[in-house]
Amino acid sequence: MGGLDPWEFTRYDVCFAVPFRNRERITFDHLVTMKKPGETSILSVLRDGIEQEFSISVRPVSSLQPLVPVHQFDKLPSYYIFAGLVFVPLSQPYLHEYGEDWYNTSPRRLCERALRELPKRAGEQLVILSQVLMDDINAGYERLSEFQVLL
Repeated sequence: MGGLDPWEFTRYDVCFAVPFRNRERITFDHLVTMKKPGETSILSVLRDGIEQEFSISVRPVSSLQPLVPVHQFDKLPSYYIFAGLVFVPLSQPYLHEYGEDWYNTSPRRLCERALRELPKRAGEQLVILSQVLMDDINAGYERLSEFQVLL
């Protein structure tokens, strides 16, 4: 079993055996996001017709971090309130508040960006207007929510 840098995969390698979780198939993304930096995982790869096992070490790669964070462990929620308008950075836990079927019930634009986009620069966040707190100063804006803020 050799050590493998993820960048050493060739275009013809086939990763075909990823560990199961209680007899349930998991995706490679799940395998990697549930590991702490520095932990290792064993992958079976078919390379040049020969099955090989590789030990990969998980490490943070800023260019591969999603635009919308998947997990928010040990981090307090971030928000900004101005004139009763509540702004928050979008996160997948926020989308999960739409229930078990969050993929189909959350706002489509936000869901698609959360799952598919990568940041264009370090530290970039997708900020949304989460809700409007009722007050005379923002009368008429009560129906605005779930809108992306363009910066």
